[in-house]
Parts: sequence; structure tokens; C-alpha cells
Amino acid sequence: VNPSHPAALFLSQATTLALQGETITALRALKAADRLTQTALREGSPHGSSSREENLAASAEVAWHLAHMLCNAGENGEAARALHRGLEATRELLGDAPNDLEG
Repeated sequence: VNPSHPAALFLSQATTLALQGETITALRALKAADRLTQTALREGSPHGSSSREENLAASAEVAWHLAHMLCNAGENGEAARALHRGLEATRELLGDAPNDLEG
């Protein structure tokens, strides 16, 4: 995530918390980052602070981290939904190129 993107702070906090063993709090931070990126994709960033591409990249990265942590917590259904969001953001970011991913 671009360090200036609003989700970067949540992602950084989540990483620090996870390393400290604060899994539940880290998961909350990742969920907050996920909500932030999803809102930015739907409504745009406040005052145009991030481009659509930056929001897509942030959404994909946050979704991958969230899915990993949810999977480790045994929340496989929620992890699958996060993976789906990450994949959709990646596909949109890359345009038509992701056809290689389906093989």
C-alpha cells in the first residue's frame, strides 16, 4: 500500500499488533482498512487524495492480508470473501491481463 494511502496506517498497525500476538486487535485493524478501501472504491477518496488505481492496489493488498489472517483464525468463509475482493481488485487493476491466472 502506498504509505500516503489512508489504509496504510491500519495495515501497519495490524502488522505490528499481529507480531505482538494481538491477533483479535490486528484483525479489527485489517477489517477497518478493508472497509476504508471498499468505501474509497465505491465513493472515491476524500478530496481526491488517492487515484482509482491506488485504491485498487490498496484494496487488493489489504484483502490478501485480511484473508490470510481470517484463514489462520478459522474464518474460512469470510477469508474466501476477502480473497474474492482481492482478486477482483487485482483483475480491475491489471485490466485484461489476468486471463493467465485462470489456467
